[in-house]
Amino acid sequence: MTTQAASHEAHRNIFKFIPVAMGSLLVAALYMMLTLSAAAQTLQEQLEEIEKVLPGNSYTKLSPALAVQSWELAATVAHIQKPASCKTAKLIDTKVTKVVENVIFTSKRRLKQGRWSEVWTFDKCGKKVRVRGDFQADGRGTADGEFHLAQ
Repeated sequence: MTTQAASHEAHRNIFKFIPVAMGSLLVAALYMMLTLSAAAQTLQEQLEEIEKVLPGNSYTKLSPALAVQSWELAATVAHIQKPASCKTAKLIDTKVTKVVENVIFTSKRRLKQGRWSEVWTFDKCGKKVRVRGDFQADGRGTADGEFHLAQ
């Protein structure tokens, strides 16, 4: 491969990561919106802000940290699906699909216990992409989650 061909290949690969970088910026903005303004907002106001970004009945809505972490992982799975030419994936619904262990949050919105599954639905240029998340409380007030395409 010539130096010029290698340079073109490197540039093509860099442009593949732009949607991921844009998604990361959106996650950072969401995180700042939910956490930095949280001190000045009532619990109801915080829940209304989260509802604007996370439609549906996701348990992750009950914790700003968990909501941001989960959105980032689910959106990454949705972004890498076809069509590759589509650079956006808008979250349009979340749904709890299975509860293995009751989900309990503390009054300070930290996850105390729980194990459950959810399906997050994204609109990727008119194509619905369903991403399944399996969550388990991690003992640190949030959850470990694994995300993959839903069947």
